[in-house]
Amino acid sequence: MTLHVYDHVSELWQGHYEVGAGHRTQNGVEVVSFSNGDRLIHRSRSGEFFYRYAGTETLQRCQKLSEGPLHAQTLAYHH
Repeated sequence: MTLHVYDHVSELWQGHYEVGAGHRTQNGVEVVSFSNGDRLIHRSRSGEFFYRYAGTETLQRCQKLSEGPLHAQTLAYHH
């Protein structure tokens, strides 16, 4: 899972990228829904992350592995 600036979130799942389809924040809890039905839950007060796979009710605890700046790259343009 990659959390980008501007509230953009993506996940790599079985060789395909899913893009976050929207964010909701209420009482310090941010929920990101993905187009495949998965959900990422972030409790900002505690810094905890959880993940709920589509079709399940169980929350899986997640942890941040790293954080760092991303650098924009110029892509080749073909006419």
